[in-house]
Amino acid sequence: MRLFELHSSDAKLLRQNFDNAGRKVKIEMQDGYAGLKALLPPPPRRAVVLIDPPYEDKQDYMLSLT
Repeated sequence: MRLFELHSSDAKLLRQNFDNAGRKVKIEMQDGYAGLKALLPPPPRRAVVLIDPPYEDKQDYMLSLT
């Protein structure tokens, strides 16, 4: 599993929560969209992508309600 987090404090929390996962989880502190583009398509040509939008800009939140 690859996890991307842009904010350093949140990336630190992710690392703490997945500390026991070993090499199965890789956490990268970078923009998730850019990191995802670098990984696609994966070698077996299939993947599942989950995106949790940041909603940091109030306009983004309003657009999701329409």
